[in-house]
Amino acid sequence: MSYSNITFRSGLSDKGIKNPDLLKDINDAAKNANVVIDINSTTGGEHGNNSRHKRGYAVDIWKINQIAAATISKEGASLADKFVDELEKLGYSRNKEIGNIKAVLWRMNGHFDHIHVSNKEGESNNGGNTSTPSFGESPNQNITENHTGIKYLQFDEEFINRGINLYKEYFNKQELKDNSEGKKTGGSIGFVPLSLNITFDGISGWVIYDKLIINQNILPPQYPENFNFVITGINHNISGHDWVTNIETISVPDIDEKIWVNNNPSKATETTNTFNSSVGSSSSITTAEQDSWMKMVYQAFVAAGLNPNQSKILTAEVGRENAFDPNYLFGGHSDPKSGHNYGMLSWHGIRKKELIQHLKQQKLFDSNGNLIRSQQCLNAQARFAIYEINNNSDYKTTKKYFLNEPNVSYETGSRVLGTNFIRWAIDEPPYSITGKNNRNLFYNKIKNMV
Repeated sequence: MSYSNITFRSGLSDKGIKNPDLLKDINDAAKNANVVIDINSTTGGEHGNNSRHKRGYAVDIWKINQIAAATISKEGASLADKFVDELEKLGYSRNKEIGNIKAVLWRMNGHFDHIHVSNKEGESNNGGNTSTPSFGESPNQNITENHTGIKYLQFDEEFINRGINLYKEYFNKQELKDNSEGKKTGGSIGFVPLSLNITFDGISGWVIYDKLIINQNILPPQYPENFNFVITGINHNISGHDWVTNIETISVPDIDEKIWVNNNPSKATETTNTFNSSVGSSSSITTAEQDSWMKMVYQAFVAAGLNPNQSKILTAEVGRENAFDPNYLFGGHSDPKSGHNYGMLSWHGIRKKELIQHLKQQKLFDSNGNLIRSQQCLNAQARFAIYEINNNSDYKTTKKYFLNEPNVSYETGSRVLGTNFIRWAIDEPPYSITGKNNRNLFYNKIKNMV
């Protein structure tokens, strides 16, 4: 059968698709969105044996109008959004395949670079036999209905709560065991957060978020070696001829964090660096190395389409974040406020996940799961930042006053980036003072360098 708005990758056809309405709906949605869909996968590929793909009720779409349907592509993502909107109008549930006959998965885990569409209407349940769920395509899909007699697949609330409580009990006992053996915990069993204030004769050099090494042997058995003391306040008092410094700290769990590459824990990269906000005087790299990385970051923003003025402002922000230390430009660090950050602009949360997905697509990880330290990798990060500003409505202020203003002043540009895009503690002294000083230092340096 032929379709006006569907093409198939070489070697593929509608053969094996058991529900003709699936392709009819895709063709109708494509017509309504005024696009042509290229189907890249049907019943083959790396999908679970019991997935909707293998059973003939799902397809994957990788190109629209011959443009990659990927979130990192501005035009491709826009076309994909229009197409998915039309599928939703035809009754397709977005990003939830479990329990739905018709579903479309897009802009979610595993589906940032293609669209998954399924319709299992008319599929026989084979007399109520249970199908084994497969997670080959997405962690949120491919559990079929009518699971006779199997409570954990019937969404039985009482049974599920029993399972949750049993797991919590097991997990707590395991962490208590780990504590007694001196191992690090994930902080789940909890402990009373401790604050520690120390008064010294006048001393300088410490900044907010610095970590102190404290003898913890006087604490209960589960405490030692399981958390760090992080500076939250620094107060100086000068009276007469005396200078006194008071340091305020709070305890935070000491948690190892990993980045998994291609969901492969064997290739996990340790990223347990502790971020020091006094990066302006970082001693982990030489001044010559710092200058070299700074130039490369500047060149990355220019290559991403910014003019020299905008590129200098953003380069200064990168310097404020990490002092151009390659361990942070191409890795991550722990932050007491946002958790674990990644990349040259300290992306975290869903932004970090999308960045890593983008870098994987660009094949910028080596065989050990580490980012390749190169100009190409910095360029990819810069392109990702510009893509975010252009396409995420949360950053419309940055787009209006920074991206669309080539001659934006340093004061306005850094203010907009700090409050709307990067969202660092720009108005929270004393960290804001250190951050602004470091940012100004790098801005003046890059101005004189290029």
